[in-house]
Amino acid sequence: MKDKKRILRTKKMKIIHYLLKVIASGEYKKNQIMPSEHFLMQKFDVSRITAINAYQQLEGMNAIYTIDKLGRYVSENFSGLAKSYSSLIDYKYSTMEKIDINDEIKWMKDYGVIFGDKINYYKKQYYNDKNEVIMVADHYVSEEYEIPLLENETFSIWEYLLKKTDAIKKIAYKLTNEKIENPWNLEFVPIVYAWSYNELGKKIASRYVVHPSYFVFSHEEKNVY
Repeated sequence: MKDKKRILRTKKMKIIHYLLKVIASGEYKKNQIMPSEHFLMQKFDVSRITAINAYQQLEGMNAIYTIDKLGRYVSENFSGLAKSYSSLIDYKYSTMEKIDINDEIKWMKDYGVIFGDKINYYKKQYYNDKNEVIMVADHYVSEEYEIPLLENETFSIWEYLLKKTDAIKKIAYKLTNEKIENPWNLEFVPIVYAWSYNELGKKIASRYVVHPSYFVFSHEEKNVY
């Protein structure tokens, strides 16, 4: 009996991970209908109740919502997936340049963010619809990942790595309010530090310096087991 429950639990988790993956990849977009129970039953060789249980757990995570007699849909405000910090900022466009780097990055040393290989440095500025700078960011990326130089005005290095590579498995954040040089000549400004790693070590680390009027932060964790 215990083995049977373990097998059912494993099959349910496979379905959940599959559905989270297709949401994260953008294959299923916000408010788009999700695969049917019948599709999941065939794909994973499970009973209808197992497919339903998987969907119920996703609904408990706020990843989906149900419309009676129509189906299940991707939630509008699901925040349980990894995303770039810039996706939270209401900016119009950004600029980016790649800069040679030779010096040690003090904040990374202070926070124990150590790369196992060489890094490339990208500097970005984010603007509002009045062409005013509202955020600046320093991105340090393992040189094993080739970053295209600004494919469009809303291009995100983090989103690119999330969708195109295996660089980001876990993300750590640190929020501070610091005295630091900034475009607005303010004494203190909010700063978001973020770094990520996979099984082989750190792959990207970023520092976002944000104008206080535009600062926002949202974080949520969910247990899928």
